[in-house]
Amino acid sequence: MLKKHVFLSYCHDNYEIVSKLHNYLKKLGEQVWWDKNILPGQNLKEEITKAIIDSYAIIFCFSKELYSKDKSGVFPELREAISIYREYPSSTIYIIPVRLSECKIPYIEIDSTTRMDNLLYIDFYPETNQLDTAKKIVNSLKKSPEHPLNN
Repeated sequence: MLKKHVFLSYCHDNYEIVSKLHNYLKKLGEQVWWDKNILPGQNLKEEITKAIIDSYAIIFCFSKELYSKDKSGVFPELREAISIYREYPSSTIYIIPVRLSECKIPYIEIDSTTRMDNLLYIDFYPETNQLDTAKKIVNSLKKSPEHPLNN
């Protein structure tokens, strides 16, 4: 498993666009972990939990496809990330919401003063803006106190 990485959480219906985000982040020098790193035979839930714990930031991708699902692994990952995020000062960049299409950021409590929809999100659409958006995401990632450049 990659040490000190950004964790990428997404709905599998968005694989194509998230693959572009993954590739941009890698080209811009970030270590990115996503479920494609899990090998056949590994314990899926255990590997995801370890990857979340070892991340310096987590990108949550929201989309209309995510909200059309009855169930998604994104929300359990979000709850796990929130429990870690609560250990940091409120000004810390750890969770980065990214919209892949027009949709709402969920109304999920992080702590008594902050909800998920209070965090500034960024849109990874339309396609013509994706590289600029990826650069802005990387700038945010570099502000994370656990980012390799800060250690």
